[in-house]
Amino acid sequence: MAPVKYEYRRILTRRCAATVSGCSRGPRMHCLRVAARVAVDEGLVQGRSALSLSKVYALGERAIGRHKQAHLSPALTAVAAQRDERRARGLVERLEDLIAKIEDLVDTSHDSGSAGQMLAAARELRACWELQAKLTGELNERPQVAFNLIGSPEVGQLVTVLLRALAPFPEARIAAADALDTIDVEVGA
Repeated sequence: MAPVKYEYRRILTRRCAATVSGCSRGPRMHCLRVAARVAVDEGLVQGRSALSLSKVYALGERAIGRHKQAHLSPALTAVAAQRDERRARGLVERLEDLIAKIEDLVDTSHDSGSAGQMLAAARELRACWELQAKLTGELNERPQVAFNLIGSPEVGQLVTVLLRALAPFPEARIAAADALDTIDVEVGA
């Protein structure tokens, strides 16, 4: 990792020195100190936009874009991508690895006759299985509450009022009653 940073700083220093000597590559990019350049580069490697970096470091957005294209080392980008891949490994995957290790420990302690160690490992294994079930959605501990709105007195009253309002229109009343029969609601007269 150190050779990548050294190579990058060497290239960065050489190219940015060209901007100081009169090259008109960027409006204020050559004024950055090395520490700010490194921070801008880290932000670019992490995927931050040139606009957000330009606001933080008071630079032009286009200057940061040109800097990214001309000066950002591909090796530095590759190292950052590998680091992100290691971090992206999910909690469930890490938990599955832990479960496999604990299962091996249970087997080993059982084979060696160490009952106390086996029981302790089994307790941890049970807790890991429970956590895994919660994370994957297999275990839902939320209370299940069901509301029967169709059978409530208010809905029955609504149906009665609706049918009374449709009394002058017999065909509409029959159609509404047939529609209400499909949802199993008691119809009052």
